[in-house]
Amino acid sequence: MQGVIHHAPTGLWDALSLYICFARQQAQTIQQVPTATTPTTLTITPRDDEATQFTVTPWPFSSNEVILTCEGRYLNETFTDEAVMRETLQRASWVTLETRLLPA
Repeated sequence: MQGVIHHAPTGLWDALSLYICFARQQAQTIQQVPTATTPTTLTITPRDDEATQFTVTPWPFSSNEVILTCEGRYLNETFTDEAVMRETLQRASWVTLETRLLPA
């Protein structure tokens, strides 16, 4: 069936992306991760103090590491005025962040 969204995998990737983006310093488990046979628990653990490398158990990828690259603009303040925020965002420098996922 076309157009079907499998919410469990979508939720998994959403949880992983938030964990990485917020540079968590403690291990996190994600339960009921779907696999080809039965659901499992996935654990992601920071490998360095800067939270740029994480180990994943069990390792769900076919390659020996996965490199995630994100580009964006960094804002070091919060805003109550959307117009000011957008103006500041336009002037902000681009940053590139790289995160490595590795087997435990």
